[in-house]
Amino acid sequence: MIGGGINSLRAAVANNVGRTANFLTNDAVRNKLVVGEDGGLTLLTGVPKESLKEKVANGALDWGTILLSVAGGPEGMLTAQGGRSPTLKGFEEVKDAVKTVHGNSKLSTKPQHTYDIVNTHSDNDVVKTGISGSKLNQNGTSRRANSQAKKWNENENSPGKYKGVVTGTHTGGTGARQKALDSERDRAKTLLQEGQLNDPQKHVRPR
Repeated sequence: MIGGGINSLRAAVANNVGRTANFLTNDAVRNKLVVGEDGGLTLLTGVPKESLKEKVANGALDWGTILLSVAGGPEGMLTAQGGRSPTLKGFEEVKDAVKTVHGNSKLSTKPQHTYDIVNTHSDNDVVKTGISGSKLNQNGTSRRANSQAKKWNENENSPGKYKGVVTGTHTGGTGARQKALDSERDRAKTLLQEGQLNDPQKHVRPR
């Protein structure tokens, strides 16, 4: 883990500089430094924009890293020499836990899929398009789409009327959720231009 501490300090400083620039430039900086499990630095590019809440929370965490890293005493010396102090290591574990994001967050790195729900009683017109970070069923169908279709079928007492169809998959990793959101937006735009997604109670957004 040699180098992990000093690299955490470098990442925290660089990311706070970028975060400050984003406050002033409407999020022009889309790069981020992260420290891997081996203590090495990795530059991520094209990362999703942080919300104001995320800027404040992540900025506070990075400032905590900086303050702990430059603190005096043996631990401060250890960090300055490229080691990882016990205090900093513990803080980073808390930091990683805090940064765990919800599956629906734009920062989610979980695999995603896009889906349509079609009306089988009307030439398979698309009544809703959406995305989900849930795992696909073994038969390749979407749990999210199937659940929604089943609910509508029961509400209208019309078994089989609505059916979920997976339209695409996105591998996990940085920006996975944002890529799926972009696909959903483009898909909705196309369907609306074709005269579909006509029921605003079933497809709320994007429109």
